[in-house]
Amino acid sequence: MSSSEFPGYSAFVSFIEKILAFSREGNSVLYKLKISIQKDENAQSCVTRWIDFVATPKLNHLDVECTLANRKFLEAIPQILYIECDTLVYLRLHRVSMGEYKSVSLPCLKSMRLEHNVYASDASLEIFISSCPVLEDLTIVRMVPDNVKVLRVRSQSLTSCHVDRLFGEGDDYVNGLVREGSGVLIDAPRLKYLKFEDDLTDSKIITNPVSLEKVNIVFVFGEHDFTDVDLPKRNMVRSFFNSISGVKEMKISAYTMEFLDYNREYETYDPLPQFCNVSTLNVGFYVSNLDMMMPTLLESFPNLKSLVLKLVINFLAQPSLTIKELHFFSL
Repeated sequence: MSSSEFPGYSAFVSFIEKILAFSREGNSVLYKLKISIQKDENAQSCVTRWIDFVATPKLNHLDVECTLANRKFLEAIPQILYIECDTLVYLRLHRVSMGEYKSVSLPCLKSMRLEHNVYASDASLEIFISSCPVLEDLTIVRMVPDNVKVLRVRSQSLTSCHVDRLFGEGDDYVNGLVREGSGVLIDAPRLKYLKFEDDLTDSKIITNPVSLEKVNIVFVFGEHDFTDVDLPKRNMVRSFFNSISGVKEMKISAYTMEFLDYNREYETYDPLPQFCNVSTLNVGFYVSNLDMMMPTLLESFPNLKSLVLKLVINFLAQPSLTIKELHFFSL
């Protein structure tokens, strides 16, 4: 249900209030709730009390999306959601405020999407994730700023993890990201699929990658000039690639491919590993670098059976890009 389908925000709120009142009078239970709200700082706060009402042991699907909300006026998620929803299987929270947790009990939660939210601290988000004992699918799209310096994902059940970042919208836009000391740490021994999108944190550490089969990497770190990267960060990147060197399927951006080529050319004393287990590769290439980087690709991925090249053409350094794909099989 979306507020955009109503003539005004007040009409939407009134309609939801009537539904909840009817449910309360009839002692009925909501099993699934999906709600999308477009609001500004002048709109009345309502999501917190609505969640307070629907957060029962019978709820199994909750999707809350608040758009166009300045971070100063985000709706707060009540503590009851984390302790009363014993049967909750799916949770999506978009652009809300998540506070400190006195306790978390989500024993059935398997899929969680946390998008553009603000958190109380690094520790509170870590506790929230690690307190979901059967969590399998996790997506975190971070907002700048979100009060989290180091994102720590610790899970014994997680099989899929996607980390992305939004650099603000409207009044939230932040020109630049303070990356010093920032990072992502993932400790999930059952993790099979990992995707890093527009995440520019200083470090990425993957421990226990014993089950990892597929990765999708846009950025490993934020610098565009590899010659200015200091030794500690080079060591971090090398450790990161070592941790994913056993995967079977990989997708990397043109930016990441440029880094691999730079490392092969200049870091001969301690090169990055070969990805001998990778049989399927989807890789971006700037057309101007294709001839130069092809040897790096063939050397870094010696056992390819399927290759998809995404050729990126930049005309006169204009922001518009043309992308074409070439598919090769049984190399």
